Amino acid sequence: MEHVTIPIDFTVGLQKFQLMLNERAFPSAETAWDRDFIRASVNVDTGTFSGSYVLLLGAHELVNLHILLQKLWQEFGRASHASFRLREETLHIVFDITKLGIIRLTVRAQPDITIETFLQFVFEAEYNSIKVWIATLEKALRQFPPSITIRPSNPLQVG
Repeated sequence: MEHVTIPIDFTVGLQKFQLMLNERAFPSAETAWDRDFIRASVNVDTGTFSGSYVLLLGAHELVNLHILLQKLWQEFGRASHASFRLREETLHIVFDITKLGIIRLTVRAQPDITIETFLQFVFEAEYNSIKVWIATLEKALRQFPPSITIRPSNPLQVG
């Protein structure tokens, strides 16, 4: 299969936040759990800070982010709060949505969880951005289908 990098792009205006899905980390692993992992990178440019780091995430985690975003899309017209956190806690995204559909994203990027250094930044997006993010995740999941299924008990609180 041809190697294709898939960006999950949350960039709004000058605030750049991307999760770049690169390749399966362990495609020949014996266990489905290990085969589920994707090597990815986080790219951030807030205007005053820029950086990137590599992480591993499970394809099942992308499924859960997809479910969370679909649920938020259905909540239009209501104030909503949702949280997505990778199992390894290297990335945490909080979505706060007003009744008017303004999304406030609070992102905590922590390349190494053994060190208490992290970058936290906030930016806003329009409600229609959710549809773009959902479509991008659907493309990503076609390229990286999950090997395992783990669903959160609350779709608005993942991780």
